[in-house]
Amino acid sequence: MIHIKKQPYKIILHTFLQTCGPIFLILLSLMLLLPKHPFGTKSTIAPLSLEDRILRLHILAAGNDTASQEIKLHVRDAVLEHIRTAVSNVATAKEAEAALLPLLPEIISVANQTLEEYGVSYSANAELTTEYFPIKQYGSLLLPPGEYRALRIILDEGAGKNW
Repeated sequence: MIHIKKQPYKIILHTFLQTCGPIFLILLSLMLLLPKHPFGTKSTIAPLSLEDRILRLHILAAGNDTASQEIKLHVRDAVLEHIRTAVSNVATAKEAEAALLPLLPEIISVANQTLEEYGVSYSANAELTTEYFPIKQYGSLLLPPGEYRALRIILDEGAGKNW
């Protein structure tokens, strides 16, 4: 007869998460991206793809040196703070784009003010565009590679590598 030692619930959960946790989280994430009713039994509206739900922010630094990359991060923080309320209630990339399009001159101004604060002589430009992005992880959010709509901010000539 085989005797199975009973373990408390917390130990079992801890062991499961250590051994299978990453795979479980990936599968759970994929399931959340699937339509609720895949065969159209309850809804005839096609779910939005991830690319249709996300507007990416892409800031191209002036160069690869540490100072240029740090300035890029300061511009990112200033722009995100400026647009936060405009995009706080959007649900799709199209809605985000519609909210940001009239703000492009302000976004450029905020970026240029930040550049001025850090004493650089170059300027910024901004546009809404479609770009290819490689795979990227932000904490627990994993974005697959693909074409996404993006708010693209170019500092100087945008010569820095940003991936």
